[in-house]
Amino acid sequence: MTTMTKEQFRKTVKERRGQAAPMDLARDSEIIFRKIKEMNAYLIASSIYCYVDFNNEVQTRTFLAQAIAE
Repeated sequence: MTTMTKEQFRKTVKERRGQAAPMDLARDSEIIFRKIKEMNAYLIASSIYCYVDFNNEVQTRTFLAQAIAE
């Protein structure tokens, strides 16, 4: 078993994110936020905190816009 340093782990994640196809990223983002919206913690929350996506991160902008509209 190999142990990664924090820096190695971050580099690996960044490389994998860079290889993600845009359609896969959009699909996976939708799945993630559909699951979040079903969570009791989300349903009863009076406020939420979320980052704004950058580069090939999970796409949060649609989720944020929908959350603000609700």
